[in-house]
Amino acid sequence: MIEISENPYRILGITSDAKFREIQKNLSKINSYLKVNREVTLPFDNIFFGSITRNEFIVKKSKNSLQLDDSKLINSLFWIIISNEIDSVSVKYLINGDFDKPQKIWSKQVEKSSINSKNYSFYNNLSTLMFIKGDYKSAIKLKCVLIDSGYIKLFSKKVCDENYLINKNDLIDNFINKTINGLITQGLSNDIIIKSFSETSNKNIEKVYNYFLKDPISKLEQNINKAIDLSSQINSKKTKKTKNKNSGTYGRALMIDSKVEIK
Repeated sequence: MIEISENPYRILGITSDAKFREIQKNLSKINSYLKVNREVTLPFDNIFFGSITRNEFIVKKSKNSLQLDDSKLINSLFWIIISNEIDSVSVKYLINGDFDKPQKIWSKQVEKSSINSKNYSFYNNLSTLMFIKGDYKSAIKLKCVLIDSGYIKLFSKKVCDENYLINKNDLIDNFINKTINGLITQGLSNDIIIKSFSETSNKNIEKVYNYFLKDPISKLEQNINKAIDLSSQINSKKTKKTKNKNSGTYGRALMIDSKVEIK
């Protein structure tokens, strides 16, 4: 997914809990290499995370994305965070090219208990690996468990700072929209994308339905208004019999024009 392969944290070679000093350090290193047309090698450049390209535009875009707390938070949901020693060890495996071991470590931790203040980062990190491996249903389920829990506040403070006030409704909306757009880019059909959210809450599933319904509903409304306008214009001076005949014609045309949206 492009949300992972071109994630600003990945572009800058950092985890999403990185502090300002580390961000600036890596930015300085990247820009120094760019000035002399050399390729810099940073953590997470492994092809496991997808192909990566660094140029002035992408680096500047990544830098700007990490200057806004809301942007930092949504991007962190598609990346890796370190909040304890287990995460630190697992991330070292990832950087060294071992991707199976971190998955086993985080999976074991998640299976131990429901989400809590000690393991919320495991839910995020494991689900990011699930996204990369194409297990979208598992990835989305874990992400939504994190976002819907009270521990998303701890997560957000780890990514941003103690003063950041999270808006969970906006965050879940942004996550759903970003995920759907990413899966569409992957070439997944609408049906498969909707099923990928099937193990989340009814509230989240309804948001997914609304995402896919908004365009056809808008088109249906346009078709209906168009039929009404045409009927009003042409029938204004017609007899009742002719009006009924014309209305039937417009009604059939409306049915034909709206088949795709109705389906």
